[in-house]
Amino acid sequence: EPGDTTTEHIKTREAFDRLKTGRGDEGDFDRVGMAVNLALVRAESIDDLLVCTMELAQDAMHTCKARYLQCGRFGFTGLGLQAMTEAMDAHEAITDASSPQQMADALREVGRRILSKQAEAEA
Repeated sequence: EPGDTTTEHIKTREAFDRLKTGRGDEGDFDRVGMAVNLALVRAESIDDLLVCTMELAQDAMHTCKARYLQCGRFGFTGLGLQAMTEAMDAHEAITDASSPQQMADALREVGRRILSKQAEAEA
């Protein structure tokens, strides 16, 4: 059914579970990271506290990536795990309450921000 996000939620939750247990791979990290980034962009037009929730999740994802680069396994700190659990719940609620157009717009904005950061890093 168009607009049904259940399957995508399940895939993202499974990826998050693998990251939490150290079994995740880069694909899992990218899926969860995209979920956080999309929810952050949408949160910016919804609520400041929601933005804070998603920014804490971004921090947790950065720490998770650093752990992977250092140890070869993804994982979260205790505070990071708490932030990510809240962010995953928020992501699902935001996605379910957003129109397909709002999510498409958010995806374009995430892409724009990623390209902008890459250009800054190369400068």
